[in-house]
Amino acid sequence: MDSDGAAIRKVWEEICVDMFISERDSRPSTSISIEGIDEANVFRYILELWTKGTLKPEKIGPWINGSIWLYECERTKWYTKSQSVKFFILGEEFNDDAKKVEVYKKSIDLIKHGSPRGVITPIFVTYCSRFSRMIVCYPYFDESLSDWLKRYKGGSSNLPYEIRIMIRNLLAAIEHQDINRLEDISPIVCVKSKRDNTMEVKVILLPVQSEQSSKAKRRTSFSSLLRKNMHQTWVEDKDFEAFLLMLESNEYTLENLMGHPVLQDGDSNGRLILDCFRETLTPAQHKELEEKLNVQKYDGGDWRLRLQGKTPLENMSKRSTAYPGHDFLWFARKTVAHFNENDAKFKNATVNRVPAANVIKDLYPGFISDLYKLSLEPQYLNRALG
Repeated sequence: MDSDGAAIRKVWEEICVDMFISERDSRPSTSISIEGIDEANVFRYILELWTKGTLKPEKIGPWINGSIWLYECERTKWYTKSQSVKFFILGEEFNDDAKKVEVYKKSIDLIKHGSPRGVITPIFVTYCSRFSRMIVCYPYFDESLSDWLKRYKGGSSNLPYEIRIMIRNLLAAIEHQDINRLEDISPIVCVKSKRDNTMEVKVILLPVQSEQSSKAKRRTSFSSLLRKNMHQTWVEDKDFEAFLLMLESNEYTLENLMGHPVLQDGDSNGRLILDCFRETLTPAQHKELEEKLNVQKYDGGDWRLRLQGKTPLENMSKRSTAYPGHDFLWFARKTVAHFNENDAKFKNATVNRVPAANVIKDLYPGFISDLYKLSLEPQYLNRALG
């Protein structure tokens, strides 16, 4: 940092110290915000763009990097080691006194609530006379979800492990949190995990009063967010589309959504195929299966045509009865069973020796999602009927 920058920083640090010590008693709004955090602690903060002098207040954006120092009132001492943070700059419309009070109260609620898995809550909020704006301090994060997703180029209909974990974490977060503006990418961020240096996606809870959103609306917004930011390869995939439709329908539980095949690996989907097959079915079960597994929509004709040239798979598709859906599921079950038995000929017939369930999923888009819906029907999986 050059001498001018250092001087500016020193002056600003002194301003921060005076502001927090004096305003704690003289400004009710600041007092409210600090007491909501901890009566024994206050914070000194620095926003990078101020010290660098690169931007003027009227050109600020919503997010700015910065640092904070913790102050111990009992020891009357500032901690010397700073902590990197992010500051969210609220618009001028929140400069109204009534709006300020709303922001302070909402922040206190979020701070007391803590930061459950999948969300980030504020550290503190205050009014900055230097900017003439309200600012909210959050733990540091690395990048936006949209930038993070750009690194995943598709190439396969199967979602990478990191994407599956991201969706599962956000599903859990929106299920129990009143998160607004979810269709807007700005509240969603990607933070670095301290444990294994992997990336973990979380939702930022903003202290902005708004109409309470319903779970159904949050799910629909989340679906819109995924459609807008996921790679086209996945958005156009029939199984991913089936997952989004299930998400938007509001007919399924969180557990149902978490168990959808697009959020599972190939081995889990293989077990789904094995668990759903019944050699003997009642008429009611046959009817349910044929309705759910309508093989005509997987190829518009004979589903076996897609197996030409794949000798091991062709050999496992010879069964033909009056129930084409049951025949197809028999073939899928036999394929998975052969893979699990480590049949070398079968493995050589697959691409990159991927799990059998993934091969079937790629050959017949939509099948694994239809099968999953069938598994959710109690009258079909009731073993007493099978």
